[in-house]
Amino acid sequence: MLDPLFQKYGLQLNPSNPNASTQCLVYFAPGAKFKDNVTDLNPEGLTAAFGRHAESLARRLKSADLSCKLPDEAHFQSMMLEKLIWISSFMLAGLKNGGVKIGDVEKDFTADVMVLISELLASCRLANPALPLDDTATVTARLLAYARSVAHFPTAMSEFSSRNGYFYDISQAAVSEGKADPAATHNSWLKIYAPLMVSSHVPIKRKALVTDKMKDSPDVPKATATDKTTDAPVAPKADKTKDSPDVPKATATDKTKVSKSVTKDPEYALLFDCDGVIVLTEELHRKAYNGAFEHFNLKIKGEPVVWTEEYYDVLQNTIGGGKPKMRWHFGHEGWPTYRPEGAKEDVPVPIQPAPREMRCDRGLFGGAACGQGCGHEVHHHAHCVHS
Repeated sequence: MLDPLFQKYGLQLNPSNPNASTQCLVYFAPGAKFKDNVTDLNPEGLTAAFGRHAESLARRLKSADLSCKLPDEAHFQSMMLEKLIWISSFMLAGLKNGGVKIGDVEKDFTADVMVLISELLASCRLANPALPLDDTATVTARLLAYARSVAHFPTAMSEFSSRNGYFYDISQAAVSEGKADPAATHNSWLKIYAPLMVSSHVPIKRKALVTDKMKDSPDVPKATATDKTTDAPVAPKADKTKDSPDVPKATATDKTKVSKSVTKDPEYALLFDCDGVIVLTEELHRKAYNGAFEHFNLKIKGEPVVWTEEYYDVLQNTIGGGKPKMRWHFGHEGWPTYRPEGAKEDVPVPIQPAPREMRCDRGLFGGAACGQGCGHEVHHHAHCVHS
């Protein structure tokens, strides 16, 4: 959950706050054209938005044949928590069972993921008693249905602090107050299968997700009369540095003429993010990987290594970083071979020592048991470090 970050800068969900964020819970299926990722229980789609510009966002999505619900704040926060429960429970259950795909977790390890869903939902109830969360059976059925719609997705633990760490912090707070741990199984599995993530996690003091209006909250900047109008100017903050002796005085030639935006339609916005927002770089990345595989004549079981567009859509949205992507792929599909210059036969690609955080991690990424008998699990072809 990113709420601590939003609260720090006064960006909490609140339509009356001019600085508040507009948030969208996205359930889209990537591809040549985005489409609603509907499930057999929710054929109408699951995407939802809340905030000052939610209606404008919904209209924009509708123009692209994408659905978007507009729930009230309490139900939107509940939907956000459900998605967090889904990603946290399925990724941990997948890690526990050897890094299998989402569909395998839903089909073959249902008991594991159901235990996690039940515990994480109980944690949400404890931390957010005012939210209208559905009963355990309803939530479980909905999350299993979503898993079936993305059965081909791989499982991998990442972004611990904003995912599983959210529930871990709730448990720590409960135990410190003498209460029972609401997610005992979840936390015990974390310590077994992702110990480095747990040991390196810095607990975050989290507030309950507020469901009433926050206009009287001291953490939220008060709106002025001009703030309420879309095109009206907002009063500038006082410049505390202009008279400082450390700040050089601007001259007439220092002034830069900046053109004001002429856009009056509030439905439009310019969004800055990482790869793929302004330029579709993912496809360029995929072609670069395939070009490298072809250049070195990489093969798995005699077949050239090629990442298809459909496969890479899933891979790049699940595994971050080039080396982790290749480690994951080769670990699941088989270690590749290549033919050195002048050789008559293909030979295995040499195994490079993995970064320290990838070594002897007792299952941080899942993998096989260490060959030196220490009992630790090692990610695919990483090496276990022994002193």
